[in-house]
Amino acid sequence: MDWQIPSLTYEDVRLEANRFAARYWASGSVPVDIEHITEFELHFDVIPVPGLKSLLKTDAFLYSDFSAIAVDQWIYTYHGVRHRFSLAHELGHYFLHRDLYAKLHIGSIADYQSCRNALSDADMAYMEDHAYWFAGMILLPLGHLERAVADAVKKCRDHGVSLRRMWDTIGERRYICEPIGRQFNVSREVVGRQIELDGLDHKYGLAAPRKSRWRPGIGR
Repeated sequence: MDWQIPSLTYEDVRLEANRFAARYWASGSVPVDIEHITEFELHFDVIPVPGLKSLLKTDAFLYSDFSAIAVDQWIYTYHGVRHRFSLAHELGHYFLHRDLYAKLHIGSIADYQSCRNALSDADMAYMEDHAYWFAGMILLPLGHLERAVADAVKKCRDHGVSLRRMWDTIGERRYICEPIGRQFNVSREVVGRQIELDGLDHKYGLAAPRKSRWRPGIGR
């Protein structure tokens, strides 16, 4: 099968995320109610599936008829921030890879596994990057995120904290990322990655300049 995966840059995904926000979350407030958008604006059924994560090594997947999103039951029940990111991630596939997904006939765990096995690791990672970018942009709108980072950096400087030393120590990033995560209702890991993706780590003196944009793996 010719997968015909769209060739998208970070800026291409940003344009799609901005269109999404303008249509489905025009208030621009945070945290974004991604659960409401998914179920009541886009009319997806959200189906908790016991053991999905252990079976497929993924938190969720999108049905090819665009009727539903399956989510690992434990994540759905007990891990709210991860559930929110999973929904936004699968909506990324819907808005960015819709034509491809329509051809895949995914309607069960077995269908998803079959498609996953047919995709190369490189193609899968490429699509996952797109969806990860989209989810981060939706849940951490750039203007809101930048203001939150600026406020957090100011507090650190007021207390004489070495910003680069702190940012280079993953455990100490929590002093910036955890308060922002609570504001946006996402994990501190998602906050840290989005700060880097949007270049705010360099802009606000958290890290040295990078030669190329950092790209995430598939963690959520």
